[in-house]
Amino acid sequence: MSFNDDDLLATPRDFADEAFAAANRLLFDEYIEHRVQGISSGLAFRTVFGEEYVDNLMMARIIGLERNRYYVVNFKKRLNDIPLKELWSPKTSIHELLTLVRDKMAKETARLNAIKELNVLCAITIVDENGKTKAGRSLDDFYNTEGSTKEAKEPTPGEDVVLTVGTPHTTH
Repeated sequence: MSFNDDDLLATPRDFADEAFAAANRLLFDEYIEHRVQGISSGLAFRTVFGEEYVDNLMMARIIGLERNRYYVVNFKKRLNDIPLKELWSPKTSIHELLTLVRDKMAKETARLNAIKELNVLCAITIVDENGKTKAGRSLDDFYNTEGSTKEAKEPTPGEDVVLTVGTPHTTH
């Protein structure tokens, strides 16, 4: 039985069968890629095999799939072959932390910890040898690093600041 035969759903026993895996190699390979990338088994299974497989047998199917010799051999091979930079990089790390920071459903403590980590990764703050956090660079350093220039001068006390689109300026 292949994945798309009839209107019947594949059973956990099907997912454990090597012939089934061979007949559905492209789907199994896609599932393997998701798992190598760190996607949870449930989300990877749902993404690859579809919503119709989200039922009371889903976990049994996943167990069958992940004990299938095709999966075991090819998962290990792909994990060993994939370059580390495809699994994790500074930008991937920053993206994952940003996702957590901007997730309003995440716990505030998790968001705060992610903000602290982002500040260190982006050199906004540094952690000294005593484990204390302090500013890692000045605003001038920030503008130099980011390739921007500090176009607006700081207003002196008593000046009116005019808010406009574009470069801010002061009036006298």
